[in-house]
Amino acid sequence: MRLSLLLWALLFCWTNLASGTNRIAGPPYEQYFFEQNFEFPYPSDTTLRKPNRTQKASSVYQAYNSYTLNSDSLLKGRVSQSFAWVDSFRNLQNQFTNKPLLWSPKALIKSMPESELTNLLADILLIESRSIWDTVHISLLNPGGIRAEFPADTLRLLHVMEVLPFPNHLDKITLSGTELQQLLDHWAGKGGIALSGMRMSIIEGKAADVWVGDDPLQQKHSYHVALPDYLVDGGDGCSFLIGSRVQRGAHRITDLVARHLETMGKSGELLKSQTDGRIRIR
Repeated sequence: MRLSLLLWALLFCWTNLASGTNRIAGPPYEQYFFEQNFEFPYPSDTTLRKPNRTQKASSVYQAYNSYTLNSDSLLKGRVSQSFAWVDSFRNLQNQFTNKPLLWSPKALIKSMPESELTNLLADILLIESRSIWDTVHISLLNPGGIRAEFPADTLRLLHVMEVLPFPNHLDKITLSGTELQQLLDHWAGKGGIALSGMRMSIIEGKAADVWVGDDPLQQKHSYHVALPDYLVDGGDGCSFLIGSRVQRGAHRITDLVARHLETMGKSGELLKSQTDGRIRIR
């Protein structure tokens, strides 16, 4: 798990350096490393052999020790320097990932068609998106982007990173009622999606009885939808969204959720959510 978090953070830094966009680097745990301009001294001119299949490396150090290096002492020094860099990176990372956000009196687990966890995340994204853009009717979050659960414990930044491990940004697209119906049908066929600002039923794999706010879905009406850029760019079978009118967001979904939970914690709130029938299977 620690190694996966390390790779997660490295990926974040790389995507910022490679993209050249004006998207915000995010909270201090990422901004710090981005500003330090670290260089990873990878020993590219060595011959490394993979560990024997019977050897099970439970940490990066065991993996390193099970490799066979050539006798070049300078090269060995470079490898040691690389792992010293990893140590430094991990120690700094842990200072931020262990940061407490708020108390959760019960565990929140993902399930479909709706759950306390999916409702919570979608509600947070709707609130946060409305603080970014003037008009947002609904928010959507693909269930595949939710990879863990919130425990009954003090929630920390680490938990948010585990639940939402992908570096997706929150974008806003404008869809007609017909296009929104197509999007909802797509997810109804998959069993549901995390959503907020609307409710619907699933009948034979199609979205029915769709209400946006207090009004039924209108085919010719325009709707502003906040959702991950992964979906906007056609991910998870949403290729029909490519070419939609989109406003790119500068904030990562993980960051928005973490900051929202932290604000709740500072005001003395406990984490709470409930299922409310926003998606029903009939």
